[in-house]
Amino acid sequence: MKEAKRALEAWDVSVQCIRADAVPEVYHVESTTGERFVLKNVGAPDVLVRTETQFRVTRHVHDSGLPIAYLVETRSGLSYSKIDSSIYILMPFLPDDEPDFYGPDSGPLYRTLGAAYGRLHAILADFEGPIETWEDNAYEPLFKDYVPKALPKLSGEARRRVEDTLSEVEGHLRLIASSLPMEPVFQDVHRGNVRMVKGEFRGFIDCDHISIGHRIDDITTALISMIKYEGRNGLPSEGETGEHRRWWLAHFSEFLASYNAVNPLRPLERDHMPYVMLSRCLPELEEIEKGNTCLQLLEWFQANRTEIEVRFEEAVGE
Repeated sequence: MKEAKRALEAWDVSVQCIRADAVPEVYHVESTTGERFVLKNVGAPDVLVRTETQFRVTRHVHDSGLPIAYLVETRSGLSYSKIDSSIYILMPFLPDDEPDFYGPDSGPLYRTLGAAYGRLHAILADFEGPIETWEDNAYEPLFKDYVPKALPKLSGEARRRVEDTLSEVEGHLRLIASSLPMEPVFQDVHRGNVRMVKGEFRGFIDCDHISIGHRIDDITTALISMIKYEGRNGLPSEGETGEHRRWWLAHFSEFLASYNAVNPLRPLERDHMPYVMLSRCLPELEEIEKGNTCLQLLEWFQANRTEIEVRFEEAVGE
């Protein structure tokens, strides 16, 4: 806490109180004027390329009118405060009331979320400065990183199911990677990085993975993460997973329709998005390496594939 207080001296903030978050190295700050901020230790100085990118891009998004946890500039005009070997960043606090995405009345939340991502991608596409973090296309992370590590650790039915899925999606991902433009993306897309209050979008947070890629990856990851992970990043920890996924199935197309209304999908994105969604259902490499390979989501997606494709076509088909 002492180091965090020292870091705060770099900003023009009169501190009323500071408290540690449950997440390590994250602090909530309240000023004497009632403003609320989040202070975060993002690590050693080798993160500065990411931090500078985050600073420039989030300011662009903020200045374009979309709520986002932009980096607050220090008194000396920097995007960070350095204390010993640690880099600290300061962002405005964005509230969230943990809305329920898994019920009969959740449709408006999906529409709000889809519109927010549509606006975000449109604004990111207008960013003119350099993005010097990394590039990932739709094909290579799966087939050049995941496959060589995952397949040797799989056997029997699990390996067959994964190989069948890879065979089905490979041509589609290869075509996307070779044909769609590479552009700025958010990348760290999951429910936990979106803030909403009473159904109103309040902003994106944790914007330190901004990079160059395909926006179709952002869209599909945002959707599939809602039925793949648990807790703040996805499915409720309590209740029946199958029931929660059924409500996602009832509403996910509203996300897509809303996105498409704000930022129209390209024909190639429309034609191949269901296959990218399918690829997102593969078991995580970490699960496979621990010997806990779970095919439940992949099986669920395949079992509901006809309905998914029908709803997808209704939402964005020409």
